[in-house]
Amino acid sequence: MPLPGTCSVPDLLRPESSDPSRSLHPPQRGFYRPCAAVVANVINADLFVLLMGWSPDCEGYNVHEIAINAPVKWENHTGNTTLIEYIDSDMGLITGCEVCGWPKKMSDIVWTETATGWSITANKLKDQKGIPLMKIEYKTSNSASNVKWPEMGPVYLVKRIPNASPTVLPLKQLVCVGCNLPQGSASLIMPPPTKETKGTATVKFFDGPHDPLTFFGPIKVLDAKMSITEPSSKDGDPGLGELIYEWKE
Repeated sequence: MPLPGTCSVPDLLRPESSDPSRSLHPPQRGFYRPCAAVVANVINADLFVLLMGWSPDCEGYNVHEIAINAPVKWENHTGNTTLIEYIDSDMGLITGCEVCGWPKKMSDIVWTETATGWSITANKLKDQKGIPLMKIEYKTSNSASNVKWPEMGPVYLVKRIPNASPTVLPLKQLVCVGCNLPQGSASLIMPPPTKETKGTATVKFFDGPHDPLTFFGPIKVLDAKMSITEPSSKDGDPGLGELIYEWKE
Protein backbone atom coordinates (compact mmCIF):
# COMPACT_ATOMS: atom_id res chain seq x y z
CA MET A 1 0.00 0.00 0.00
CA PRO A 2 2.24 2.83 -1.19
CA LEU A 3 1.95 6.27 0.33
CA PRO A 4 -0.77 5.32 2.82
CA GLY A 5 -1.75 8.90 3.58
CA THR A 6 -3.21 9.18 0.11
CA CYS A 7 -6.25 7.00 0.70
CA SER A 8 -6.84 7.26 4.42
CA VAL A 9 -9.59 9.60 5.58
CA PRO A 10 -9.78 10.78 9.22
CA ASP A 11 -12.59 8.95 10.98
CA LEU A 12 -13.67 12.11 12.75
CA LEU A 13 -14.65 13.53 9.35
CA ARG A 14 -16.94 10.57 8.69
CA PRO A 15 -20.60 10.86 9.78
CA GLU A 16 -20.74 7.20 10.82
CA SER A 17 -17.77 7.51 13.18
CA SER A 18 -18.33 8.26 16.85
CA ASP A 19 -15.16 6.79 18.33
CA PRO A 20 -12.48 9.50 18.75
CA SER A 21 -9.87 6.86 19.62
CA ARG A 22 -9.78 5.82 15.97
CA SER A 23 -7.94 8.37 13.87
CA LEU A 24 -7.72 6.56 10.55
CA HIS A 25 -10.05 4.40 8.55
CA PRO A 26 -8.60 1.44 6.62
CA PRO A 27 -7.98 2.64 3.07
CA GLN A 28 -10.31 1.36 0.40
CA ARG A 29 -8.15 1.17 -2.72
CA GLY A 30 -8.76 -0.49 -6.05
CA PHE A 31 -5.74 -1.14 -8.20
CA TYR A 32 -2.81 1.23 -7.87
CA ARG A 33 -0.75 2.22 -10.90
CA PRO A 34 2.68 3.56 -9.97
CA CYS A 35 5.14 4.71 -12.59
CA ALA A 36 8.59 5.13 -11.09
CA ALA A 37 11.90 6.45 -12.34
CA VAL A 38 15.27 6.37 -10.61
CA VAL A 39 16.95 9.69 -11.26
CA ALA A 40 20.47 10.97 -10.64
CA ASN A 41 21.87 14.48 -10.36
CA VAL A 42 24.54 14.54 -13.06
CA ILE A 43 26.83 16.79 -10.99
CA ASN A 44 26.99 15.12 -7.56
CA ALA A 45 25.45 11.72 -8.47
CA ASP A 46 22.76 11.91 -5.76
CA LEU A 47 20.05 9.32 -6.42
CA PHE A 48 16.33 9.74 -5.83
CA VAL A 49 13.17 7.97 -6.94
CA LEU A 50 10.40 9.87 -8.67
CA LEU A 51 7.15 8.03 -7.95
CA MET A 52 4.02 8.87 -9.91
CA GLY A 53 0.95 7.17 -8.47
CA TRP A 54 -2.59 6.89 -9.80
CA SER A 55 -5.41 5.28 -7.82
CA PRO A 56 -8.52 5.28 -10.07
CA ASP A 57 -10.79 4.09 -7.24
CA CYS A 58 -9.53 5.40 -3.93
CA GLU A 59 -12.57 5.36 -1.64
CA GLY A 60 -14.61 6.45 -4.63
CA TYR A 61 -12.17 9.12 -5.79
CA ASN A 62 -9.65 9.33 -8.62
CA VAL A 63 -6.36 10.28 -6.92
CA HIS A 64 -3.01 11.19 -8.46
CA GLU A 65 0.28 11.88 -6.71
CA ILE A 66 3.91 12.57 -7.58
CA ALA A 67 6.57 12.16 -4.90
CA ILE A 68 10.32 12.59 -4.82
CA ASN A 69 11.88 10.09 -2.39
CA ALA A 70 15.49 9.56 -1.39
CA PRO A 71 17.32 7.00 0.80
CA VAL A 72 18.19 8.30 4.28
CA LYS A 73 19.94 7.16 7.44
CA TRP A 74 19.49 8.47 10.99
CA GLU A 75 21.69 6.86 13.67
CA ASN A 76 21.08 3.13 13.14
CA HIS A 77 17.83 3.63 11.21
CA THR A 78 17.79 3.33 7.42
CA GLY A 79 14.96 3.87 4.98
CA ASN A 80 13.76 6.68 2.76
CA THR A 81 12.10 10.04 3.09
CA THR A 82 9.75 12.04 0.91
CA LEU A 83 11.37 15.32 -0.05
CA ILE A 84 8.17 16.68 -1.58
CA GLU A 85 4.90 15.19 -2.78
CA TYR A 86 2.23 16.72 -4.99
CA ILE A 87 -1.32 15.37 -4.79
CA ASP A 88 -4.77 16.27 -6.11
CA SER A 89 -6.80 14.94 -3.16
CA ASP A 90 -7.66 17.17 -0.22
CA MET A 91 -8.22 14.18 2.07
CA GLY A 92 -4.85 12.70 1.08
CA LEU A 93 -3.21 16.05 1.73
CA ILE A 94 -4.81 16.54 5.15
CA THR A 95 -4.18 13.01 6.40
CA GLY A 96 -0.61 12.82 5.16
CA CYS A 97 0.40 16.21 6.53
CA GLU A 98 -1.52 16.29 9.81
CA VAL A 99 -1.05 12.70 10.94
CA CYS A 100 2.38 11.66 9.67
CA GLY A 101 4.08 14.87 8.59
CA TRP A 102 4.22 14.04 4.89
CA PRO A 103 5.36 17.16 2.98
CA LYS A 104 2.39 17.29 0.60
CA LYS A 105 1.15 20.11 -1.61
CA MET A 106 -1.90 20.35 -3.84
CA SER A 107 -1.46 20.42 -7.60
CA ASP A 108 -3.29 19.59 -10.81
CA ILE A 109 -1.93 16.22 -12.02
CA VAL A 110 -2.93 14.78 -15.40
CA TRP A 111 -2.11 11.36 -16.88
CA THR A 112 -2.47 11.16 -20.67
CA GLU A 113 -2.04 7.86 -22.48
CA THR A 114 0.09 8.07 -25.61
CA ALA A 115 0.83 5.63 -28.43
CA THR A 116 4.00 4.47 -26.63
CA GLY A 117 3.24 5.00 -22.95
CA TRP A 118 2.12 7.89 -20.75
CA SER A 119 2.60 11.63 -20.42
CA ILE A 120 2.26 12.96 -16.87
CA THR A 121 2.10 16.64 -15.95
CA ALA A 122 1.84 18.49 -12.66
CA ASN A 123 0.80 22.14 -12.53
CA LYS A 124 -0.01 24.58 -9.75
CA LEU A 125 -3.65 25.37 -9.03
CA LYS A 126 -5.63 28.36 -10.28
CA ASP A 127 -4.41 30.66 -7.51
CA GLN A 128 -0.94 30.49 -9.11
CA LYS A 129 -2.28 30.49 -12.67
CA GLY A 130 -1.52 26.82 -13.31
CA ILE A 131 2.22 27.31 -13.75
CA PRO A 132 4.02 24.04 -14.64
CA LEU A 133 5.89 22.00 -12.03
CA MET A 134 6.85 18.77 -13.78
CA LYS A 135 6.49 16.96 -17.07
CA ILE A 136 7.30 13.25 -17.40
CA GLU A 137 7.22 11.25 -20.61
CA TYR A 138 7.24 7.47 -20.10
CA LYS A 139 7.73 5.08 -23.04
CA THR A 140 7.42 1.31 -22.83
CA SER A 141 10.61 -0.43 -23.93
CA ASN A 142 11.91 -3.99 -24.07
CA SER A 143 15.46 -2.90 -23.42
CA ALA A 144 16.90 -4.27 -20.18
CA SER A 145 18.66 -2.04 -17.67
CA ASN A 146 21.43 -2.99 -15.27
CA VAL A 147 20.66 -0.11 -12.90
CA LYS A 148 20.34 -1.13 -9.26
CA TRP A 149 17.40 0.64 -7.66
CA PRO A 150 17.97 2.10 -4.17
CA GLU A 151 16.77 0.02 -1.22
CA MET A 152 13.91 2.14 0.10
CA GLY A 153 12.66 0.42 3.28
CA PRO A 154 10.30 2.24 5.66
CA VAL A 155 9.51 5.95 5.34
CA TYR A 156 11.00 8.46 7.80
CA LEU A 157 9.26 11.82 8.10
CA VAL A 158 9.83 14.94 10.20
CA LYS A 159 6.51 16.20 11.55
CA ARG A 160 6.51 19.81 12.75
CA ILE A 161 3.85 20.87 15.24
CA PRO A 162 3.74 24.70 15.22
CA ASN A 163 3.56 26.65 18.43
CA ALA A 164 0.19 28.22 19.23
CA SER A 165 1.79 30.78 21.55
CA PRO A 166 5.09 32.74 21.48
CA THR A 167 5.90 31.28 24.89
CA VAL A 168 5.82 27.68 23.63
CA LEU A 169 8.48 26.20 21.35
CA PRO A 170 7.45 24.32 18.20
CA LEU A 171 7.71 20.54 18.50
CA LYS A 172 9.36 18.30 15.90
CA GLN A 173 8.89 14.55 15.70
CA LEU A 174 10.76 11.96 13.69
CA VAL A 175 8.08 9.50 12.57
CA CYS A 176 8.62 6.14 10.85
CA VAL A 177 5.82 4.74 8.70
CA GLY A 178 6.35 1.03 8.11
CA CYS A 179 8.79 0.31 10.94
CA ASN A 180 6.15 -1.88 12.58
CA LEU A 181 5.95 -4.21 9.57
CA PRO A 182 7.90 -7.50 9.63
CA GLN A 183 11.35 -7.48 8.09
CA GLY A 184 11.15 -8.32 4.41
CA SER A 185 7.65 -6.90 4.02
CA ALA A 186 6.72 -5.12 0.80
CA SER A 187 8.05 -1.59 0.50
CA LEU A 188 5.49 1.14 1.07
CA ILE A 189 6.98 3.13 -1.77
CA MET A 190 7.55 0.41 -4.37
CA PRO A 191 5.52 -2.73 -3.50
CA PRO A 192 5.81 -5.90 -5.60
CA PRO A 193 3.66 -5.34 -8.69
CA THR A 194 0.93 -7.55 -10.08
CA LYS A 195 2.00 -6.47 -13.55
CA GLU A 196 5.10 -4.54 -14.57
CA THR A 197 6.58 -3.14 -17.76
CA LYS A 198 10.02 -1.66 -18.29
CA GLY A 199 10.56 1.57 -20.12
CA THR A 200 12.43 4.80 -20.54
CA ALA A 201 11.50 8.24 -19.29
CA THR A 202 12.33 11.90 -19.55
CA VAL A 203 11.78 14.21 -16.59
CA LYS A 204 11.64 17.98 -16.68
CA PHE A 205 11.32 20.17 -13.57
CA PHE A 206 10.15 23.77 -13.49
CA ASP A 207 10.45 26.47 -10.84
CA GLY A 208 7.49 28.20 -9.24
CA PRO A 209 7.44 31.05 -6.69
CA HIS A 210 7.32 28.49 -3.86
CA ASP A 211 8.49 25.36 -5.69
CA PRO A 212 12.20 25.52 -6.65
CA LEU A 213 12.24 22.10 -8.29
CA THR A 214 15.20 22.76 -10.56
CA PHE A 215 17.18 22.48 -7.34
CA PHE A 216 17.25 18.72 -8.09
CA GLY A 217 18.91 19.17 -11.47
CA PRO A 218 20.55 18.89 -13.84
CA ILE A 219 19.27 15.32 -13.83
CA LYS A 220 19.53 12.10 -15.77
CA VAL A 221 16.94 9.30 -15.72
CA LEU A 222 18.73 6.00 -15.15
CA ASP A 223 15.76 3.63 -15.33
CA ALA A 224 11.95 3.63 -15.36
CA LYS A 225 9.10 1.17 -14.97
CA MET A 226 5.31 1.03 -14.89
CA SER A 227 3.42 -1.22 -12.50
CA ILE A 228 -0.09 -2.21 -11.57
CA THR A 229 -0.41 -3.21 -7.93
CA GLU A 230 -3.49 -4.98 -6.60
CA PRO A 231 -4.44 -4.57 -2.93
CA SER A 232 -3.45 -7.50 -0.74
CA SER A 233 -4.19 -8.44 2.85
CA LYS A 234 -0.62 -9.74 3.07
CA ASP A 235 0.82 -6.25 2.73
CA GLY A 236 0.16 -5.44 6.38
CA ASP A 237 -1.01 -2.19 7.91
CA PRO A 238 1.69 0.46 8.49
CA GLY A 239 -0.63 2.27 10.89
CA LEU A 240 -0.13 5.89 11.85
CA GLY A 241 3.62 5.71 12.16
CA GLU A 242 6.01 5.08 15.03
CA LEU A 243 7.55 7.96 16.96
CA ILE A 244 11.33 7.57 16.81
CA TYR A 245 12.53 10.84 18.34
CA GLU A 246 11.19 14.28 19.22
CA TRP A 247 12.70 17.63 20.07
CA LYS A 248 11.76 21.29 20.49
CA GLU A 249 13.21 24.07 18.38
